[in-house]
Amino acid sequence: MKHPPHIGLAAATLALLGLGALGGCVFVITPNHDTHAEWAGNYARHQATQADRNRRLALAVRKRLGSDPVLAPLKLKFFVHDGEISFCGPFPTPQLRARTFGKIGALKGVTGVDDSCDR
Repeated sequence: MKHPPHIGLAAATLALLGLGALGGCVFVITPNHDTHAEWAGNYARHQATQADRNRRLALAVRKRLGSDPVLAPLKLKFFVHDGEISFCGPFPTPQLRARTFGKIGALKGVTGVDDSCDR
């Protein structure tokens, strides 16, 4: 019995993934990015470093917002991911949005500011 070509490709892919996992390799699958393989130790180290950067940046954002007498009472919620700051919820006015984006965008380590809150 002949199997369709995609069955053989799927089986080969699964076998390769299984061998990689046994060898201490992780396969990183991220939406909108290339899938790649890394050694588990390198991947874990990278993730820990990135998490530390995100925490430090979140603290800097919180301090900056808290020190502004106009923005502090808003208690804005946000997420940090790889240097990008995403605010959640609508801003009361376009001026407050611009003020927030200006202050936060000027922080060292911030690569972008938005209000999409898609995390």
